[in-house]
Amino acid sequence: MDAVVIEPDHRTFTRVARALEEEASDTEWRTDLAGALHAALEPA
Repeated sequence: MDAVVIEPDHRTFTRVARALEEEASDTEWRTDLAGALHAALEPA
């Protein structure tokens, strides 16, 4: 059986992080989560 490697689409992760940042204006934990996601998933 051949292995299939699926690379994540970093643009999708960036959009999710941005959406969380936009909605996080009133909730500190969402801001922290959005920042962590953005840092972890940003392409090098």
